[in-house]
Amino acid sequence: MALNVETLSTLERRITISVPLQPLEAQIKQRLSQLSRTAKFAGFRPGKAPIGLVNQHYGSQVRDEVYSGAVEKSFGDAVEANKLRVAGFPNIEHKPFDAASEILEYTATFEVFPEIKIGDLSKVKIERPITEISDADV
Repeated sequence: MALNVETLSTLERRITISVPLQPLEAQIKQRLSQLSRTAKFAGFRPGKAPIGLVNQHYGSQVRDEVYSGAVEKSFGDAVEANKLRVAGFPNIEHKPFDAASEILEYTATFEVFPEIKIGDLSKVKIERPITEISDADV
């Protein structure tokens, strides 16, 4: 996974992340084979439909699920690796998909919480107010 972090403003960041498709294709095949065990098609006993038929009917949906999971996981890993504190939901823009490059690439723009630096508080004096409560106040 390749990533590039850009600082757009003091509170806004943009991460460009590239995820290789090879491990994702293995997940897609695994999910399709799991789905073929329970999928019902006319003319086939349950669980006996060919994987090509399952791919034809459910392939795009399974790919979308796997790719969405990969985007979510890679974004979380990138945020954790760069120690960013994300405020709100990211705006994710997918780059045009090129099957020849075998890379899923997207850009996430998001806001981060500001860094608050607390100075030296050892020299600060705080006076505690002393109040007396009489029996009449109670």
